[in-house]
Amino acid sequence: MGKRATSANAGKGATHRVSKSTASRVLTYAPPWAAWIIVLPLSAVAYVTWGRNPTAAPWMSMAAFALVAALVPFTWRVLRPRDEVLQWMGTVSAGLGGFWFIVGMLVGPLTRGVIDAWGFGGFGICVFWTIRRMVVNGAAEQHAEPQESPLVKALNGARVQTAKAIDGRVVGELEVNRGSQTVKDLQGARETIEAALPDGVRPGALRIAKHPTDAGRATYAIVPTDPLAGEIPWPGPSAPGASIADAPIPIGMYEDGTVASVYLCGDDSIGRALAHWLIMGMNGSGKSQAWVMAMADALTRYDFELRASDHIKATQTFGPLLRYMTKVAFSLKDAKALINEVRDEAAERFADFGKRGIKQWEKGCGYPLTIVWVEEAPDVVSDSAAFTKLVEQVRSAGFVVVVSMQLAKHDRIDTTARAQLAAAVCFGVRDAQDATYALPDTVLDAGAAPDNWGNRKPGYAYLVAPGVDEEMWPVPLRTFRARDPQIVAVLGEWATPVREIESPATSLVSSSLEGDVVDPDDTEDEDGMEPIPPTLEPDMQIDPDQPISPPSADANLAFGGGSNGPKLSTEQARAVVQQHLRTLAEQGQTHTQPANVCQMKPATTRSREWVRQELNRLCEQAGPGEVALERDVADMPGVYRIVAPSLAGV
Repeated sequence: MGKRATSANAGKGATHRVSKSTASRVLTYAPPWAAWIIVLPLSAVAYVTWGRNPTAAPWMSMAAFALVAALVPFTWRVLRPRDEVLQWMGTVSAGLGGFWFIVGMLVGPLTRGVIDAWGFGGFGICVFWTIRRMVVNGAAEQHAEPQESPLVKALNGARVQTAKAIDGRVVGELEVNRGSQTVKDLQGARETIEAALPDGVRPGALRIAKHPTDAGRATYAIVPTDPLAGEIPWPGPSAPGASIADAPIPIGMYEDGTVASVYLCGDDSIGRALAHWLIMGMNGSGKSQAWVMAMADALTRYDFELRASDHIKATQTFGPLLRYMTKVAFSLKDAKALINEVRDEAAERFADFGKRGIKQWEKGCGYPLTIVWVEEAPDVVSDSAAFTKLVEQVRSAGFVVVVSMQLAKHDRIDTTARAQLAAAVCFGVRDAQDATYALPDTVLDAGAAPDNWGNRKPGYAYLVAPGVDEEMWPVPLRTFRARDPQIVAVLGEWATPVREIESPATSLVSSSLEGDVVDPDDTEDEDGMEPIPPTLEPDMQIDPDQPISPPSADANLAFGGGSNGPKLSTEQARAVVQQHLRTLAEQGQTHTQPANVCQMKPATTRSREWVRQELNRLCEQAGPGEVALERDVADMPGVYRIVAPSLAGV
């Protein structure tokens, strides 16, 4: 019953629309016919009122004649802009109609001859007008502009200037409706334009960016299908053995197929500043795995150092990097201590740089570029004045702070500190508002929408950083995927371990206990703290009745468990270094590499810093009979050339 009623109503509606359309078309032909009919009764009224009155007739006839005499040239003038046929038809119709009205008023419209002229003459004129109207309507329908498409409506006056297809993308330029529209208006209508595209595209397929030289134009790109679908394997280290300043670190691929890279250090020669980093994305978006891969690449460079903290997931985050990390903190206390330690070291570097006229960290400055990676950052940085001072002060000393967190809201990181994080990698977020904490408004306006991914597409990200072309900021990328075995193999070949990790349990010892930086002449214990006993493996057989004592404060933990014997004196440690260098020389080696330095560290029962300072001493003031070393400005940091035993003082 309801369906029949609905069908009947629909039929009535369609009939009504057809009737309305027909009536509208008929009315376009009505004016000349209506004028023809109306002139007869008007003439009859004029005849009865004035024509039969001998006094009024002469005056009214003269007035009517004057009116017609003025109407004819006026009609000709008004119709001049139109075509010539219409001009003649309108003028003749006005003249004949006016003349007939005067005659009808004087002798009566029903008089034989007058009524005949009205009938035949008026009918003929109306036919002419009808034919003309039919011709005009037909031409109008033939040349009528097509109805605006949804896309034209969505553009709201903007015009597509150029368009070309490149590798599955459509790129080109738009010109705004100048004077009533801006590029920002187009960017605000981006989703409407996407929905209006005839073939249908995925959300986020359209990007609109400002033109670099014309405020009235915009560049656009339409990527109908997702070119980043599917995992992108990590190709391995980009420049192993080189300086961190020699080449950027590739982290993934943009959707146009170009490589996305990050610059961890500045370059005064081209005006690129060193920047702190914000790594943001919701849980499961792939941010930690991507940064682990990037740090693995960086660790293959000879002048790079990694320090980090993670008080939540501990070794789970850093995994294969742990043996190569100079400092690691696994508690909030140690994380904050790490921040304070970096600030103190930065002050020392500033003093040294100032003496040598170095404005910011640069290749060959004598210090490694140091990444301070704060994972699960909110608990560490949300209410930390020390952290705010850290990011404000240490940048030019060669310390790069990397903050990794799910959401960089003001209640999770101080806004002053966040303002110092000039570089960002934004992975998928929950909603559009979350993206504003990591990406600039210009990037979001241009079409960046990490909320389209959430954590459903791990590794998808936007990269905003110094050294990266600003046109690429709103372009999505996908980070490389590296498995732990691949990272372990790469680091084992190219990187220098700074700790020994025997098992995941023993790796939980914070390197804040290592005391790597000590006075080279200090013969006291390096650590000065009681170490934390590692968690025992489940399969270890332990007598429950036998008490277990933690290691004493004299135990050496500088190399993840190194020597268990007594600490050597300075003279004994130097003798170990000399024996090591003589062995290398006897084997025909002319250089000592960073890996050899690490081998000397446990043998001397001293820190890596002590070994480094001892090697520098041998470069500058080797004693008589000692194997001396040389360095050249072209040598990589940590690499020394072995020379004959010194004859100094002989």
